[in-house]
Amino acid sequence: MVSEAPKRWQARIEIGRYSGEDFSYHAHDVYGETISALRSAAYAYLSQEKPTRFCNTGDHIAGRLTYFYYYEGMEYEGGISFPEQQLTPGWWLLKESMIGGHIDQRWRSPEKLGSFVDAIKHFVANALIPEKGPEYQSRALVGNNLRLALVERVLRESEEYPINDLIRRGWHIVALEYKGELSMSGELMNRKAVFVMGHPELQAATMTLNTDYYKHS
Repeated sequence: MVSEAPKRWQARIEIGRYSGEDFSYHAHDVYGETISALRSAAYAYLSQEKPTRFCNTGDHIAGRLTYFYYYEGMEYEGGISFPEQQLTPGWWLLKESMIGGHIDQRWRSPEKLGSFVDAIKHFVANALIPEKGPEYQSRALVGNNLRLALVERVLRESEEYPINDLIRRGWHIVALEYKGELSMSGELMNRKAVFVMGHPELQAATMTLNTDYYKHS
């Protein structure tokens, strides 16, 4: 009997499937004790399933990334259509941003990928969203106390919606700062809260910090 993977970290993968003339996504959760194990589980699952379309669930940090195999006539069968760009058969990647809790619906040009293996590797490296699983326990918490000495990485986030995404990824709110303009009397005007977030695990924190969202912020 194969033992079940530890559910400390989890990530959701959505697989696109046709049922007759209907198309829908089916969600599957993969688990791992570590981020490396989570990535391996995602790679193994996709390699076994061999879907022709799959994506992450999307968040404000990674966005939603959809990988699909395009073939001639696909758009006439309910598949993805890009009338402004002539697609050639093969694997493609569509990147979409999430803004204010919703996917940005503005038209995006997909990117060509080399192969199915390239699509899986890109997903694991860029689209996988690591979240706290049902067995997660933060290494920075001792009882109910957050030990700042155990925090490995720190970032600052001033937007409201990514905060919950960061918390699901294992980040803690460690402080609250304010920014704004100083008045003639030295008072802070038009102040805006900035959340100082800390993460106790280097590998998980690095996945967040290496996203385009934080690289370009």
